[in-house]
Amino acid sequence: YFNANSAHPFENPNPLSNLFEIFLILLIPFALTRTFGRMVGSLKQGYAILGTMAVIWIGFVALMMWTEFAHRGPAFEIAGGAMEGKETRFGIAGSSLFAVSTTLTSTGAVNSFHSSYTGFGGGITMLGMQLGEIAPGGVGSGLYGMLIMA
Repeated sequence: YFNANSAHPFENPNPLSNLFEIFLILLIPFALTRTFGRMVGSLKQGYAILGTMAVIWIGFVALMMWTEFAHRGPAFEIAGGAMEGKETRFGIAGSSLFAVSTTLTSTGAVNSFHSSYTGFGGGITMLGMQLGEIAPGGVGSGLYGMLIMA
């Protein structure tokens, strides 16, 4: 009857709680760049890495939203996009934002069915995993993975 994980209405009842959960998912990985800057004695390096991570994350979010909203077909036109597997409380935008944020941080939380995304949208989540969850950073692989890629 109820969905699992962050799609459960008792855990994540409305879009505002969904955005707050996304904020909390991204808080530590993005904050660690400033910590890195303080540790090496140059906040500018930390902010440069933060900017790079933000650009990569925003790019993934933009691509995901574009693929999910632009998918064409009669059923998708009526629904306003590819709604299969998405949580109706959050819509395509909230589900796509959560999917990108959770796969790029290796959180493991879901509020939509990732295998029901469009082909390119699912590929975006897989690409984030294959890059090693570097932006903003996965569990045990975030900042050092970004530094290796830099």
